[in-house]
Amino acid sequence: MCWWVFTGLTHMILEGYFVFTPEFFKQKNPTYLAEVWKEYSKGDSRYVGRDSAVIAVEGRNAVLEGPACILAAYAIAMVIVGWHEDGSIFGIFEEDVIKSILSIFITYAVLNFIQATLDIILSFSTWGSLNPTQILRYLLKFIIATFWVVIFPICY
Repeated sequence: MCWWVFTGLTHMILEGYFVFTPEFFKQKNPTYLAEVWKEYSKGDSRYVGRDSAVIAVEGRNAVLEGPACILAAYAIAMVIVGWHEDGSIFGIFEEDVIKSILSIFITYAVLNFIQATLDIILSFSTWGSLNPTQILRYLLKFIIATFWVVIFPICY
């Protein structure tokens, strides 16, 4: 659930700043978020030129996906609390409700592991044309996903 909130806030704040502040590259005293986007654009030149496709995708993320993630986190918490015996909003602090909420992380870790595995399998034929950093990204994503699939069930 924390991941949903983090993702939603990231979409709304970071990507929203990029979409709704088109002149941030020209600011004499740039904000922290402007510096983040300037640094990010060093790796992807489409952000410097404010490519219309990039703005469309980032705008969609900021306006639709960000609030949808926050709404999903709220819905998950309310469903878990609603299934609890007394149905009280303060039931979220009880041990069995917290365990139910934490089980979402295990599900997320397994799904992320499946995604990382499929990324490697489906892109394996193109590895000859990939940069070493792109290959490293696939491998690190797989290693981290494997780590969380092992750690979450142990700690649960």
